[in-house]
Amino acid sequence: LCIPGNSQGFILSISHHLAASEKNLTLEFLIECVLGFSKSSKEQKLFCLEYMTPWLANLAMFAAGYVPQSDHGFGVGDEESAEVVAQKLKSLMKLLIEMTIQHVELFHLVQSRVWRIIGAIDDLLPLVLELLVQSAVDNGIGSQHAEIAANTIITLAQANSDLVPGKIIFRLIRCLEADAPNLVEQPIWQEVTVLIRMLLMISFNNLLDVRHFLPELCYALTLSVGLGKPLVRASVHAICVNMVHSLCTQSSLGQPTQEVLRAILDNLSSDQMMRLFNVSAYRIAVDRGRRATVQSHPALIISGDNIAGEASSSIAPWNLRSIVVEFSKILSTGAGDPDLGSDWKSRWMSLLFENAFDFTDLVQPRVLVALGVMAKQEPSPSAFVETIECLHNLLRLLDDDNNLSVAVISAIICLIDMIEGLEYIEEMVDVLKSVFWIGLNLIVIEEPAIFTVAAGLVESTIKTLDKFDAFKELGFGETLLEARENTEMDKATSIWFSADFSFAFTGLVLKGLSRSPAMMRTATQSLLRTALIAARRNPAPDFVPMNYVPDHCLGYVMALLPSHADNVAGLFKRAGLPEYLLNLDSEDAEDGWYRLVLDVLTPFADPNRPLLMVTVLVALLEMNEVDAEVSILYGLLGEITLDSPSIVSYVYETLLPRMNLVLTTSQAPALIRQVHTIYQTMMACAPQSAPTAPNFLSTPGRRSSMGSVASGGSGSGGGGATPQRQANGGSSGSGGGSAAAAAGVGSFPLYSNYLLVARLSEVGLAGLAWSHLFGNPVISAAINHKGEHVLCSLDSRNILVDLAADACRRLLRSPAAASMALGECAVRAAVPPTSKIDEELLLLL
Repeated sequence: LCIPGNSQGFILSISHHLAASEKNLTLEFLIECVLGFSKSSKEQKLFCLEYMTPWLANLAMFAAGYVPQSDHGFGVGDEESAEVVAQKLKSLMKLLIEMTIQHVELFHLVQSRVWRIIGAIDDLLPLVLELLVQSAVDNGIGSQHAEIAANTIITLAQANSDLVPGKIIFRLIRCLEADAPNLVEQPIWQEVTVLIRMLLMISFNNLLDVRHFLPELCYALTLSVGLGKPLVRASVHAICVNMVHSLCTQSSLGQPTQEVLRAILDNLSSDQMMRLFNVSAYRIAVDRGRRATVQSHPALIISGDNIAGEASSSIAPWNLRSIVVEFSKILSTGAGDPDLGSDWKSRWMSLLFENAFDFTDLVQPRVLVALGVMAKQEPSPSAFVETIECLHNLLRLLDDDNNLSVAVISAIICLIDMIEGLEYIEEMVDVLKSVFWIGLNLIVIEEPAIFTVAAGLVESTIKTLDKFDAFKELGFGETLLEARENTEMDKATSIWFSADFSFAFTGLVLKGLSRSPAMMRTATQSLLRTALIAARRNPAPDFVPMNYVPDHCLGYVMALLPSHADNVAGLFKRAGLPEYLLNLDSEDAEDGWYRLVLDVLTPFADPNRPLLMVTVLVALLEMNEVDAEVSILYGLLGEITLDSPSIVSYVYETLLPRMNLVLTTSQAPALIRQVHTIYQTMMACAPQSAPTAPNFLSTPGRRSSMGSVASGGSGSGGGGATPQRQANGGSSGSGGGSAAAAAGVGSFPLYSNYLLVARLSEVGLAGLAWSHLFGNPVISAAINHKGEHVLCSLDSRNILVDLAADACRRLLRSPAAASMALGECAVRAAVPPTSKIDEELLLLL
């Protein structure tokens, strides 16, 4: 025969005939082709791909378990032969993957000639996906193997869009649900990163079949968002963007739905949302002669920083909530068909309920956040009660483990959303009252992140109960007091809600007004405003309006006063005062204005109100460094000092260091003048020598005479007008008496802080004084000795006596004194703080 050089068509026809007639030779023929491929020239490689193509369709019968007949007697179903065939098939797939990776210059041709055909074979896809994933895992994310494997998935998905996306999504979910602590550091995380990259590659042009897999896709993204190295985090964000874009391109959706989805797409692409995803902003648009340059999305930048950057192992629950809210919008509006939308929500909720109440480090906190977002739209009382039980179980396990803290915070956020979505059911009202006390107990925990969400829990509970008119019958405070089951929190904190609800509530949340973190301060102020509004709207049945802030509102008003310095009238209006008393904001912050404010705050005929006010003011002073707020606090304290120096004497020892600092460092004349007023007044009322420790405590039921001891006989309770007020009518210049005042510091008794505690214990609010105790070196030493968390223990010890006993031991260095004091501690543990504190114990102080 004379065969011409251009005989490709003839050879291809022979290949087609042999592939059809000799199917048994398929595996051997393809393996030999691939082995010879790398040894061939570029032109021969092109011919080789052509010859291979007809044989690839035969792989379907081998993937289905077909075993070819042979001369050795092997037939269909023979186990040994089936295993040999399976191994050959696996070896062939590995060789094809290696061929694709090694010959990048022929990538597109290999995809169209080889992988498009293989992608259409359903039975073969599990093996191919497994080998592609394994190849990428072995070489690491960002490697050439991983990126080519991910791009090959595109071809497979184009050929089989019903099967490929689902297999990748469900495999990713299984990996993420693995109960492994700190998943990012586990070996399985490498597989997670590879699957995420594969999802990214098929998320464009709707190869994911978003409308079919949207609930499962949102669930997988909820579990993976914010985790891993920068490339992985960026990939998750890019999947979200492409997912919404795919929905936007569906022609079946109406114009209103399209607009909502475009708004979601714009939001997802914003810099703020990218920060929530823990991804750096990428959009850089520069106008250069009507041409704009836009930097690529970080998910497409395979660089050292993106691959080797710091790995993140968590995401803030509030950030996750904002992202899940966007997913919720997509699920609610993206269907365009009520039946499909209902099916999406049902599948989404099913995935959440399966994992919400079983503890796992990664899954449970994220699922709880998502469950709350969805339950806010579709309230479920049973889910609400089950979440409370879940929170109870988590709190029993809570220790220093960060994962448990995140789970607790997530459960609280879930409850907040659920409460805001609840509809009125009579049984839920009693449950919500219990949740209020759960929230307050959580506030006691010394953890800023838990404090912030606990404040939000209490606030949402108050708002919902108020919306249900639950406070109308008995009033705000009495309704909640009636609902609680025990007073263990009161015993632990020495703050008794039955004594004065508003001041007890304020004293418990007061630490949230400290300078940092800002979110904690904002949450506390919002909570106090909500409590004030609820208290004003729901007074006790026997309440009679007066021309001053009502008792049941005063605690909240005092805590909010510094932050409302520029709108005091607005604050008093929230407390329910009539309009004619609210002309308070036209002043120039001179003493007359403070007098007006005090007249609206309290009648000084009642000694307890100014005592509690002064205690809160000084506590706020300890937490505050904002000049305007500090000025308000000193101005009010100065005015109270002129009226009732005996009251101020309880906190004077705590005030001294701060006042000295103001006089030596402040450049504000008004502030110096206010501090000078306090100095001069207290010096004028000071005793000539420090008294000994007489029997200064009253017996139970009698008013204490501590005021006269501390003020040198100026009177107990509210006290009369001071010599300073009579002589000067107010304060005098700045700095003139500061030296004398500083010299007179020692004339006040060292134990004034103990007097404050004892005095407050008479009204059941000794715990309000804890912030002042830190100003006393003896008590500070005692607290440091016992550990920084001594004040937030949740047992039933009498903390006042416990601290005093420890202070005795350290102060006196006497085992006998310590034994006596600690003996008192055991006795006092079960005695309410309104009882008389033994004189012998205080004499030791």
